Amino acid sequence: MKSFVYWQPWPEIQPLPSQLKPELHTSRTTSPRNTARPSVPAVEVQTTEEALILQVELPGVEARDIDLQVTRDRVAIAVSRSRQNQPQGVLYSEFQYGEFQRAIALSEPIVADRVQAKLNNGILTLTLPKLKAVQPEVVRVKLETTQNSVPSQPEVQRETVVSELSSPRQTNFSELEDPWVVPASA
Repeated sequence: MKSFVYWQPWPEIQPLPSQLKPELHTSRTTSPRNTARPSVPAVEVQTTEEALILQVELPGVEARDIDLQVTRDRVAIAVSRSRQNQPQGVLYSEFQYGEFQRAIALSEPIVADRVQAKLNNGILTLTLPKLKAVQPEVVRVKLETTQNSVPSQPEVQRETVVSELSSPRQTNFSELEDPWVVPASA
């Protein structure tokens, strides 16, 4: 079997991209530039009938270092993780320190003032109650006819369920007086 060997006239000259961006050729953990920059934590969003459940991995972060802001359609998280209490003599570390901010768009509107948050074993759990859909209100207006040219105030009856609208009453319109017709004697 034959193999191809590419000839390089100047082996000491590296390809230009590797000269410009050496961190592209190193792993994230060994690159000295990336050791002080925190990574974005993993997020999981679940849905139930009543609420959205948002979980965020925040190992080693204390509740006092978390800033949460919630709106009807978004959750914003800001976290600061400092290097305090780091033991001396650490030769290698993949721990991430520093600050990060993340905004998470929600799939459904929520009730922002009823959000519950809990930090347990490095997992931040937010329970975000869903905004209930507003049921349409049906207003039934009962019309009364009068002999005068000015009709009386109609009686209003409010209902939330539409049951009789699908089968309208049979009304004989020829027996009703027209409220817009002014009698000739007036």
